[in-house]
Amino acid sequence: MGPTLADDWQLALTLEHLAAALVDAGRPEEARRWGREAVALLARLPDARAASLRTRIAQSLRTEFR
Repeated sequence: MGPTLADDWQLALTLEHLAAALVDAGRPEEARRWGREAVALLARLPDARAASLRTRIAQSLRTEFR
């Protein structure tokens, strides 16, 4: 049995937190990698909550994860 939508949601949240921790640790390149991965996962989820988180992470990729 493959991953479910709930698995993708949880993984995306985890990757967002990882990216934030990497920024705090002074490792923005790695943060961008995992932020982009989270955005890709969220793009597959068909609800407003996922779209909102995707937008927030995308904004962080442009600002905080630099």
